[in-house]
Amino acid sequence: IYREKTDKKLLETDTNFKLLYDRTPISYHSLDKNGNILDVNVSWLVKLGYERNEVVGKWFGNFIDPEYVETFKESFSGIINNGELLNVNFDMKHKNGNRINVAIDCKASYDLRGYYQQTHCIFTDISEQKRTEKALTESEQYYKTIFENTGTATVIIEEDNTISLINTEFEKLYGYYNNDIEGKKGWRQFVDDKFLPMMDRYHKARRIKPESAPPEIMNSILLTVGVL
Repeated sequence: IYREKTDKKLLETDTNFKLLYDRTPISYHSLDKNGNILDVNVSWLVKLGYERNEVVGKWFGNFIDPEYVETFKESFSGIINNGELLNVNFDMKHKNGNRINVAIDCKASYDLRGYYQQTHCIFTDISEQKRTEKALTESEQYYKTIFENTGTATVIIEEDNTISLINTEFEKLYGYYNNDIEGKKGWRQFVDDKFLPMMDRYHKARRIKPESAPPEIMNSILLTVGVL
């Protein structure tokens, strides 16, 4: 009776772990010492569009963009030697031909004698993150181009009045290089003393209530500091 109850509990436990394994939203796979896939969960299959029989037993490198295969080989060797691989990015191949950017974390497991058994890996789809980073980079480059080509000495001022960015026209006008000014000097250093009280007054008013300061005055502060 005891044995029957024990077997039943083990079966229930195994079933629960199997459900957790297959229903978790985290994509998981395990690899043998040659880099062949031992198992994958449902999330892995759904993410990449394969059936289990198309994956298990196959070399993991077959599911990676060719550009990253050598990186995988080097990384896999590191897993076996060091026991883990953290936050390495690959492009994996969806069955439909699309590429998916993923961040992979892996750890190796060993038997009681310390011999390598298999590698357990999870990956996170970071495709959207990569697209966002690319868009931000392109946007940043776009506005930087505009900033550099306004034809006017232009600066960006931080909350503490420090100049954080200047363009080439500003360098020409004042004879400074950007590394002499950015993060080191404030806009007040480029204004004649007799105008400082007025500029300070409008600058403070602008920060509290933007419409309270004449736009042309603020343009003088933000775009052509020192021209006055």
